[in-house]
Amino acid sequence: MEAKVVFLGDAGVGKTCILSRLLRNQFDPQTLSTAGAQFVQKAMNYNGKQIKLNLWDTAGQEKYRSLATMYYRNANAVLIIFDLTRQQSFDNVVYWYKQLQQASISQNIIIVGNKADSVRKVRRADAELVAESLYCPYFECSAKTGDSIGSIFEKVCELVENCSSKTVKPMKLVQEQKQGCCQ
Repeated sequence: MEAKVVFLGDAGVGKTCILSRLLRNQFDPQTLSTAGAQFVQKAMNYNGKQIKLNLWDTAGQEKYRSLATMYYRNANAVLIIFDLTRQQSFDNVVYWYKQLQQASISQNIIIVGNKADSVRKVRRADAELVAESLYCPYFECSAKTGDSIGSIFEKVCELVENCSSKTVKPMKLVQEQKQGCCQ
């Protein structure tokens, strides 16, 4: 099973660092902002099944926002990531959610508050309230320490598996053959 997973959020919230922690179990404080998008793959085992995650790390800078729709089209899951130490990045969670709705993506969206190891500006209760109002699961993590990174991607796999098991396979339509007068 394969799944397209897209990382969205403002610049500097730690999307690339979360990805680095997931892939290499490393944290680099000198990580540069992503320009455009970065694509990597990660194989995960979930419930005895192999799930290949096609991970799209998108740029959060204002100048790249118009390109983002191209990357989250046909996504099986989306992480909207914000920085717990920056209120503005949290305030923009609703912006990112609305962008997904405009692209007809309304399920398998996870809200993630990153930098849980730092002094927070966003209260957990406020973040949970927003996530609940958007009907999205909520996680807090630290790309720096690795806290909760595994839990987030376990949830991604759960959502992807549940969604794929509910997918109805299209029936093959039998085309009616026309018979001519000479047959």
